Amino acid sequence: TTISATLSALTAETEYTFKAFATTATGTVEGEARTFTTTAAPIVVTPPTVATLAATEITHESAVLNGTITAGSEEITAQGFMYKATAAADWTTVNATGTTITATLTALTAETEYTFKAFATTASGTVEGTAMTFTTSATPIVAPTVVTLPATEITNATAKLNGTITAGSE
Repeated sequence: TTISATLSALTAETEYTFKAFATTATGTVEGEARTFTTTAAPIVVTPPTVATLAATEITHESAVLNGTITAGSEEITAQGFMYKATAAADWTTVNATGTTITATLTALTAETEYTFKAFATTASGTVEGTAMTFTTSATPIVAPTVVTLPATEITNATAKLNGTITAGSE
């Protein structure tokens, strides 16, 4: 007859001694004592928590990206944001430090949708927040600058009127 028993709640990296036995009407018979050692406990890696928050201060050429990063059990070796024009294939990375992170993007194209997400990298890999989008506004219309200057060459019957006009964007 084969016998077995499954043990649980053992301590990792610990040596245990055991032996089989049988008890009959005439007494108990024991087998040879043997030992085993439990293996090391698995290393549990907790990844960082990364949240992408809405972009703010959006203009025709700039925006502020926002996010939060909470460390896990491994050291964070890089963190920040990845962004791109939504229609583009390649991401651009900007670094940001701290647990509440921000990055100001400049030289953006007016009236363009951008996709962005926060990220944190550890030895185990990169964790990315949810991708979000924002759209830059239209380039503001700048009116021309008009300045009226004093009249000159004034006589009893004539006068020269003067001024300057600096072109705007229209």
